[in-house]
Amino acid sequence: MTLSENLRLGMTALLAQKLRSFLTMLGIIFGVGAVVAMQSIGAGARKEMLDAIRMLGVNNIIIQATELSGEERRVSLTKNPKQLFEGDVLALRSTLSTISQVVPLRRREATTRLPADTRVNLVGTTPEYMDLLNLDVVEGRFLHATDFDEKQPVTVITDFLKRELFPLEPAVGKRLKVQSAWFTVVGVVRVPEGTSNMGGFEIPSMERDVYLPLSAMETRFPHESQRSPLQSIIVQAENEDQVRAMAVAIERILARRHRNTADFDVIVPVELLKQSQQTQRIFNIVMGAIASISLLVGGIGIMNIMLSNVLERTREIGVRRAVGATRRNVVSQFLLEAMLLSVLGGLIGVILGGLMAWAITLYAGWTTVVGLWAILLAFGVSAGVGILFGWWPAKKAADMNVINAIRYE
Repeated sequence: MTLSENLRLGMTALLAQKLRSFLTMLGIIFGVGAVVAMQSIGAGARKEMLDAIRMLGVNNIIIQATELSGEERRVSLTKNPKQLFEGDVLALRSTLSTISQVVPLRRREATTRLPADTRVNLVGTTPEYMDLLNLDVVEGRFLHATDFDEKQPVTVITDFLKRELFPLEPAVGKRLKVQSAWFTVVGVVRVPEGTSNMGGFEIPSMERDVYLPLSAMETRFPHESQRSPLQSIIVQAENEDQVRAMAVAIERILARRHRNTADFDVIVPVELLKQSQQTQRIFNIVMGAIASISLLVGGIGIMNIMLSNVLERTREIGVRRAVGATRRNVVSQFLLEAMLLSVLGGLIGVILGGLMAWAITLYAGWTTVVGLWAILLAFGVSAGVGILFGWWPAKKAADMNVINAIRYE
């Protein structure tokens, strides 16, 4: 018999028992759906992590001021009242010989008054910040060294804010009133959308950032008393191999300068990435085990239904063998029926997995990516289950004694 004839006979046999065939496919459907959903969640998490590490930089080390409270804060302010400040930046520059850049950063929330009222995040920094995070200038320029040295009232806004504040005209040269201070827009930069999380370290959204020279920001928006003048310092190593050793050196230098107070954290994005990948691997193993159990149950269901089919169609098998069908013909027919069950279940499972990924993105806010690899893996697994669990019933049908099969009632 040809492949098309076997397919026709197989589909006829399955459609003759629609409900039983569908119930048999449920294990495959849920197993494949779980595989696709698991892969899409994993791919989404990897994409977020790679985007985050790309933005932070593989050679970068982040020194972040820690907000203490109660007795810890009192002791910290007594030992180190300046907390994280520009003196630390100068000390790191003069002490570490293998650094590429040291960039201070101060953030605070504010509200623009003109040309419109909107919430923004003021970011006081130096011109090196653009190269550090690989920001793309789409209009005008970024901050210059002269802006920092002369405390110029200039600012660079994001493309997101440009669309909101100056939707129909160029932003460069326009005046921007923040609180009671006026600034001139000298550039627009493109930034990543949304927040990112990597190893428990949240990277805040940059969409509403307004970049100012740190010196100008300190003049017009002095930091609050008993609060750290800088929120963070970003140190860039010359190459990735030096990052871990440099992080240890930075921690020792600042611990000595801050008299061993716990008012700062040293964060290494590359290390966070490794931790996140390890967590992701554990998640994949657990989800893979759950999906494997569903597929195993589905495979057992296929074997059970195929054994029942063989028993019910014993006389048909005997007649086919008597008129010239070979064992190979019988094996291929029943094996094809088992594969049809698993592949159809796999197709429905892929659709279900895609819907699950969409629902997770919609309601949980997680990034999911349904890739070609996940679909191919699901189809491969479902076809493999059909072959594995359909082989024994097909072989049993082919090995029947022809005379006994014809006489079977």
